[in-house]
Formats: sequence, structure tokens, C-alpha cells
Amino acid sequence: MNDADPPTLVFLHFLGGSSNTWRYTIDHLPPSTRCLVIDLPGFGAASALPGGSVSAMADEVIATIGRTVRGRWVLVGHSMGAKIATVIARAAEHGAEALSGLSHIILLAGSPPAPEPMSEESRAEMRGWFQGSADESMAQARRYIANNIADSLDPSAHQAAVADILRTNRAAWVAWLDSGSRENWAARIGTLRTPALIIAGAADADLGAEAQRTLMAPHFTHHRLITLAATGHLIPLEQPAALARLIEDHADLPHNNNTIDASYRALIASDRVSTHTRAALLARTLPAAEASPFNDQQTRTLHAVIARVIPPAVAPPNLATTIAASFAAPRGWRFAALPPDTEAWSMALDTLNHRANHRWNTMFIALSPAQQDTMLTELAAGDTNAAPASLDASQMRLWFEDFRAAAVRAYMAHPATLARIGYSGIAYGGDGDHKPGFHPIGLDVVEPWEPKPRAPHAPAGQGA
Repeated sequence: MNDADPPTLVFLHFLGGSSNTWRYTIDHLPPSTRCLVIDLPGFGAASALPGGSVSAMADEVIATIGRTVRGRWVLVGHSMGAKIATVIARAAEHGAEALSGLSHIILLAGSPPAPEPMSEESRAEMRGWFQGSADESMAQARRYIANNIADSLDPSAHQAAVADILRTNRAAWVAWLDSGSRENWAARIGTLRTPALIIAGAADADLGAEAQRTLMAPHFTHHRLITLAATGHLIPLEQPAALARLIEDHADLPHNNNTIDASYRALIASDRVSTHTRAALLARTLPAAEASPFNDQQTRTLHAVIARVIPPAVAPPNLATTIAASFAAPRGWRFAALPPDTEAWSMALDTLNHRANHRWNTMFIALSPAQQDTMLTELAAGDTNAAPASLDASQMRLWFEDFRAAAVRAYMAHPATLARIGYSGIAYGGDGDHKPGFHPIGLDVVEPWEPKPRAPHAPAGQGA
């Protein structure tokens, strides 16, 4: 699988939608884009099926992907489809063979892994729909659309959406309202490494930006949350052109920052690099062997702080686990004002959440990037006005200094970073007595074998 190859986009629709939901967005994508649009059980061309649980619907999608998709692919889920998408992403990260190649996930107005925040009045009203005359069902379908958009739809899109809703299997409709939307997958989903683009409509009352920030974003180590103005819940129908651009930008990102250019892989494998150095470099591309000393919430917070210090676009995905695993062996020093390393870092991560909750009534990972930056900037300055917590202001300032050093050290030591900057110091000599070394010495003098720095946005090569 080559990162430079264009991915297949796999689309999952909203409650009452179908594969047809995506036609307007796909019209705005490059003509060569490979797309797989799936009708979930009970909807669209699959309306003969009665629907089912979140797990059952995810299994159907996984089977379809396994039969159809080869190479790199990106998962796009809208509303109901977004909840199912998180279950599929978890299966992919657990190593499901049918799902190899998942690189990114895009979630629109997502129903979160936790129970969906829907009022019981709305749930009861919608449960009673589509049982009367054709005219009554038509009016209910139109009301459903009107309740979920900010303004109006293109007439053809509106007509197609109404038709999709009316052919929905009512058993599938009720199953989602009564069961699927209530299912709690939060603990099972945990924290996903797959880079996520989370999109919300500013006028979406139930699943807008705040719901996405607090209920969806915390499940992703690397995510970007975008709110579309003058947009409700039906994003693919309201903003197909804007959505297409966002999908295109996100899908084009290199899917694995652990990748190393072919020329740099060749240098690592060459006789200029010692066996010990080569083993150490390649070990840095693998998941950490040591168990993390941090609990789940602390780990999520650690990922979030790293994302504000090392940009996710260049950070290796195992950076947090590398840092956490480094505490398996004592470092031999620490700030005298701080407890031992593991204890100090656990307390510091808890303190960040305590301060975020005191100031914004939420955990650190659910804050906007600007709010996170505000907290960290104040932390670096030794802010003394923060709420009391496990570590005081001076201790948090020292911890954040230690954190930045550890994060940058782990980032710079990764072979992907060394390849990006064209670092040749790993090739000082091989295993034999004769060391090839460097010959011409001088400012800006580069030998033919030395790697060249990679342009900041150049396509990555295959992983080592």
C-alpha cells in the first residue's frame, strides 16, 4: 500500500438517508475519486431489511468493505453513520483483516459513541411517525428535514431526501430511536489513533459543535473540529461543495506520520549505520513495548497536550506511548520540587483536567485549541491564579518545562523526523573496523550519499 495512492472514500449516511445522500458532495470531488456509498440495513436500497443494533450494522459495513476495498481508504460517517463509523474504526485499530488500510475518519454531526443527546419528546414524536396516510407521512418527512436544516435545500436535493425518508423501513427507524441511538459504546471505543476531521453545523441544536467537542472529540488522539456557519444537521445536503473541499483536504493528508522516505530507509539499512543504531531507530517506529503508567483519562490528556506542542501533521502517532513508556526506567534526575516522575506526570495531567473543569466546566481534551493554548501559556508563565489542585503553579511550570523537553526529544529522535530534516549523523560508521565516515568537511558541503531534507508538505514514502 502506497501513501501516495488516492484513497477510497467509504460513506455512511444519516437516519433516514441513503447512499443517495452523498451524490451532491461526490459531484464536487475530483472525477477520479473512488467512492463506496453504502445503504445501511433498513435504508435506501437495503430498506427491505429491518435494521438492527449498532454492532449488527457495523458488521454489515465491515463485510462490504472487506469484499470491495483494497489499499488505503477513508471512512466518512454522518449522524447515525458516524456512530457506526467509530465502531468500525475501533475494529480496524484492533487489527480486523477486512479493515486494513483505514487512514482517516471524517465525522459529520456525529451521533457519539455515548447515548445520543436527544430529548425524550423528540424521540417519542419521531417514533410515532410513518404509520398514517401517505399525506401524513409526507408531511412528517418534510418536517424532519425542516427541523434539521438552517435554511433551505436545493429543490432536487430536498425531493430526493424526502423520497429516501419515505422508503425507510419503519422497523429500522424505530430500532435506531429506541435502541441504537441509546447504546453506550464510549468505553469500548476508548481513544482512537485514526486522524479525525469532525464537522458540525452551527445551527444544529442537538449534535452541533458543543456536542461534538464534548462527546465525540475526546475519543480521538488527533482531531480537528470545524463548525460550518449557517448549517444545520444535514451537512451533505446543505453544504455539499464546502464538505467536498474539507473531505479532499483531510483525505490527502499522509495517513501515517510514522512513514520514512525510501531513500532514508535505504540509508538506515546501509553498512554506514551500525546494527545497534539501526535497531534503535527501527524500534522507535513501533508501538511502545512497556505498558503506560497513566489511566485512560490521563492518556487522553497527554495526547491532547502533545498536539499543542508538536503539530499533529508531523507528530509520529506513537509519540505519546513512547513518552509514557520512558518512565519504565528511572531517568536518574528530576526537579527537586516535583514528586518522582510517574507520580508527578500523573498529578500534572489530573491538574490540567481540574483546572479546565474549574474554568470551563469540562475536561482539558474537550476544550477548543485556543482554550488549551491559553491554559498552557499561563502554565508556562507560572500562573498563580489557577484553581488549587494536585500540583501548584510553580510545580506545574516545572512539569510543563519537563514535558516540552520530553516531547521534543521523542519527536526529534524518531526516524521520520530525521528523514524530514535530512539528518545524516546516523551514518557515522557501520559495524566493521573501517568507518566510512565523512570526507569533505565544510559549510554547506553535502556528500552524494547524504539524504536531502524533505519539503514540509511533500508526500511521504512507505513505512519502514
